[in-house]
Amino acid sequence: QHYTVATLFPCFTFPLLPGLAVTAWTWWRIWRELRDSEQSVLVLCIGLLFVETLFGMLCWAQCVALLANNAFLGGSSLCAVQGWYTGFYMLAKPLIVAQISIATVCWIKQGTLPSPTACKLVLGSILLFAALYPLLPLVGTSHYTFPTAFCMVDLMDTWFAIPFLIVFACMTGCVGRLLVATKVSTTPWLRRFSKLMLLSPPGWCFAVLIAIVGILTGSSCNHSPFGEYGGAVYGCYVIMAHLNQIVNPLLFGIYWRRGLAKEA
Repeated sequence: QHYTVATLFPCFTFPLLPGLAVTAWTWWRIWRELRDSEQSVLVLCIGLLFVETLFGMLCWAQCVALLANNAFLGGSSLCAVQGWYTGFYMLAKPLIVAQISIATVCWIKQGTLPSPTACKLVLGSILLFAALYPLLPLVGTSHYTFPTAFCMVDLMDTWFAIPFLIVFACMTGCVGRLLVATKVSTTPWLRRFSKLMLLSPPGWCFAVLIAIVGILTGSSCNHSPFGEYGGAVYGCYVIMAHLNQIVNPLLFGIYWRRGLAKEA
């Protein structure tokens, strides 16, 4: 596999670089508006931005290394690193979106958010699960794979396909619950926010496709039924993941945080 700017398009042009810029700007705005932000909201925003930053920076750094060497370097060790952080992102991010959705529903129904302590406990559990589960290939369960120009956990293997689909269903259900709750809300920004939240599930559409096809066909990423279209499918998966890094910092770190700060 030879690497050029064209091969690594999502990292060196659009959407990863704009996503990193948006994430950095959101960190800066949170720092400047720290005193005006509600504590539970801060916990969740910082957790989400941490996941976005970790995934984005590691992906960008690895892409730079690949381009500089014009080849995949580091062998199985670097593949495991890349597989770990892609797995971490696909498990942690949807669950944090689900947590934000439920916290917002609590605010609509009860007029209060979950306490900062409760938010930290749930968030910590999400991050711990997302950090440990992608390590399974290191102990002989499932494997990391190289479906195209990058390594990842084998999303077509049931060990990762089923947990991801459960996580995705949880996020989608919580977003749907928020949409129902905001129908009775008289707050215009909350109604707009719930509609914008509908952008979250489609951002994972290619990951869902890969996982479902894997379960139905018993395939793996190394021997996928996508054939000559495999590169395009996984390329779209990467692009959609990095598009999330443009949308989500703005949606949650700016719009949601500022909206609840005004209501407090």
